Amino acid sequence: MFEKLITQTEFSNNTVNRYFSQIKGDCFAGDVTFVSTLRALLFKRLNKDDNIYVDSFASPYLESADDVCQFVEDIKPDNCIRIISVNRHPELFDEIENVFSARYSQFQLVNKISAFYQKSFKVLCFICEDKHSVILFVEDLDLPKWHYLQCAIVAFLPWFFQPNDDKKGLTEDEIELIKALRLKSAKKYETYLTKIAEDMNVNEIWTRSLLSNFESDILNRRKENLIVQIKDNNSRITRYNHEIMSIISTNNTLNETLSGINLKLKDGSESEIMEYFLHNDNLLLEDVEGQSIYFIAKGYCEYYDEDVATSMINNKYADIYDYAADYDWDVADAKALLKAIFIDQKIHIRFCAAYRLHTEAGVSGLKGWDFSKQCEHYMPNPHIDEYACLGQYNMAINDCLVNNDYIGAIAQCIASCKSLNFADSAVMDKFAEIFFSSKGQFLELPDGAMASVGEAIEFLNRKDDSDHE
Repeated sequence: MFEKLITQTEFSNNTVNRYFSQIKGDCFAGDVTFVSTLRALLFKRLNKDDNIYVDSFASPYLESADDVCQFVEDIKPDNCIRIISVNRHPELFDEIENVFSARYSQFQLVNKISAFYQKSFKVLCFICEDKHSVILFVEDLDLPKWHYLQCAIVAFLPWFFQPNDDKKGLTEDEIELIKALRLKSAKKYETYLTKIAEDMNVNEIWTRSLLSNFESDILNRRKENLIVQIKDNNSRITRYNHEIMSIISTNNTLNETLSGINLKLKDGSESEIMEYFLHNDNLLLEDVEGQSIYFIAKGYCEYYDEDVATSMINNKYADIYDYAADYDWDVADAKALLKAIFIDQKIHIRFCAAYRLHTEAGVSGLKGWDFSKQCEHYMPNPHIDEYACLGQYNMAINDCLVNNDYIGAIAQCIASCKSLNFADSAVMDKFAEIFFSSKGQFLELPDGAMASVGEAIEFLNRKDDSDHE
């Protein structure tokens, strides 16, 4: 039983701790011999899934066998060696044996270990082979006893040592190592521990363990990086192929368009736009400047929400009648006229609006246009003439221009000219102001005659009188 404190061995330094991770444990007062001895004796005998842990406990408060056994219950040992120091109470050992055996029937008392140590100090050893666990109760554990207990490793871990198994039986060096633990000097123990470490090639094993996967890990990382790069390049190739196919498709369309243009230029016939202006009574060409065409669209007001119009006309408090009153029109007459135009549709209001079509910049409505005499019987559409706003027609016009459908865009301009948004208060205020203040003849009576607001009201009143006669 040597007293030397050994804090470092070939089996306990930081370099090899991770390699021997199946066998771990606590130091006793900084001494690492117990774990070192276990590693020297057990490492080659452990299966891949085996593991073992050694630790020690001492408490001055364990004053009865029940306290000691309850302490074991709290520890819940499994795959381990638990060394419990029973301090200052040697008289408890007989009672501990009885209480522990009764409480933990799965553990078996190893009498030969108690007998082996009885001349030096009291020891109770209980083992459970199913759990690979050992409980040692030791009288006043100290460093020499810590060393001496290691002599019984073979006895209290019998499942790792089989005398008839060449792989599990003890070698001469292992036997000498165990014997050295009984000596007063630690020199022989350290010598045989070093010899076993050298025979096991601990440094070589550790080096191989650390570096065995090092290069393969590097290659695997390179492999993964290459796979990612190849995948990325394949994605780029696919993307470029799609872009190339899209460009080819676009180019084919451009070539078809170019061929059509060349055919038209070669044919020398009049252009479609020219034909459209020449044969459409709703269009007046004002001017052409470079890529811009200035024109006027005209026609009956046909596109409006009839439900909204009816609701407004039948509402005597509608703002539109305030404008009628402002210009000295009788509200009843004004209502009758609006009803004849927008509900009964017996009288038609003619609208006109000016536009600019640019082959690249698109279409825009023109504010405050100076309309020619050809538009004297038309009222400027307030939505366009006052606000240059194409409203919901703007999107349809742009769609036409994207497809180079200039005639379609012009047709949408005509539609916008012939519309009135009753839901837009700003537009309707401006409409009412212009409508009731104007002296122009922009209202078409049922017989085709043109009339001003006053003349149309007189017409309705005469008709009403004749209907009553």
